[in-house]
Amino acid sequence: MTEFALNFLLLHVHNATLPVHVALGLFWLLLLAAGLWSVQSQARGIIWKFLWSTALIVLPWVGMLVYSVRCLFVSDFAFLKPLGFGTKKSKPLAATPASK
Repeated sequence: MTEFALNFLLLHVHNATLPVHVALGLFWLLLLAAGLWSVQSQARGIIWKFLWSTALIVLPWVGMLVYSVRCLFVSDFAFLKPLGFGTKKSKPLAATPASK
């Protein structure tokens, strides 16, 4: 594992195909677990959860991409209002005295 880390840091990825594939596999499993956790935490019906879970497992990258985009469109952006984002109204500019 030390050799893999050194090869990765020094950009020498030759002869490290097995560790690279294992690392990518572990990364994919973490993404899959996060996606499945997110699906199961939604307050939706069992069929909805089953369909999204199936999409994440059967279509690994496409399913996660579609689910991520869907989450962005239906998420609650209320936390942005105190920061000045998410309001449809533009604030009027402060009146400044006209220079003569």
